[in-house]
Amino acid sequence: MAAQLTRNFYVGETPTDVAGDVTVTVTRLDGSAVVSGVASHPGPAGHYTFAVPAQARLDALAVDWSGSLGRYRDLVEVVGGFYFDLAEARTEHGLTLAQHPTEKLIRKRLEVEVECERICGQAFVPRFERAEVRGDGRGALLLPRVNVRALRAVTVASTVWSPAEVAAVDVAASGVLRHPVGWPAGPVVVEYEHGMDMPPEDLRTAAMLRLRSRVHLTTSGVPDRAISWSAADGGTYRIALPSGERTGIPEVDAAYERHTVDMGGFA
Repeated sequence: MAAQLTRNFYVGETPTDVAGDVTVTVTRLDGSAVVSGVASHPGPAGHYTFAVPAQARLDALAVDWSGSLGRYRDLVEVVGGFYFDLAEARTEHGLTLAQHPTEKLIRKRLEVEVECERICGQAFVPRFERAEVRGDGRGALLLPRVNVRALRAVTVASTVWSPAEVAAVDVAASGVLRHPVGWPAGPVVVEYEHGMDMPPEDLRTAAMLRLRSRVHLTTSGVPDRAISWSAADGGTYRIALPSGERTGIPEVDAAYERHTVDMGGFA
């Protein structure tokens, strides 16, 4: 389906209208054009929108907004789904529309999904990635992701491979690409799709719980640097602390650990 993109322009912290038009250019990460035009200005001040036609495939797009107040770039990902619906999360955890606007929940859901995939080392919905890896003359090349669904494109030394050359590559779900004559030494740019069809149910539940914690992060009443907490009844509780690989919420971390992959090498 088509997407309605938005961008707000400011002078300092004040929403401000641009003098003249705001032009929008949408490209793929390889620089190829998708669509361009002039943004609409439905209001309020400084608020502009632009419609991007429905995309047939998973992708990642760069959106450049240009006007008298400067140029801004957004990155938009065309994905195969989300870990959970916002309506479901609202029902599960009492996140009312009045206190938690849709725009805020969308942003926090993205934070949760990015964090989850970083910790677990895999995507739980279909996604697209364009990555540069290095060939070493051997027949196998290891991608940064697992659950590889399809190899879309390969570029070596600025030369884009033909569809037949791409089809000759053996693609393993583990992220290993094998080429019958070996990969050339040096950088190789690959475009591919990866991720599960849908997330496991326990991970969905954990992700919604993590969303609730991110939404209430500034209203918990516990000091930011606390490692323990004393209740009014006199009980003292040690707080589980987050790290680069843990959220600090035991139930969430247990679910994420069950679905974490080991990104090792290959023979």
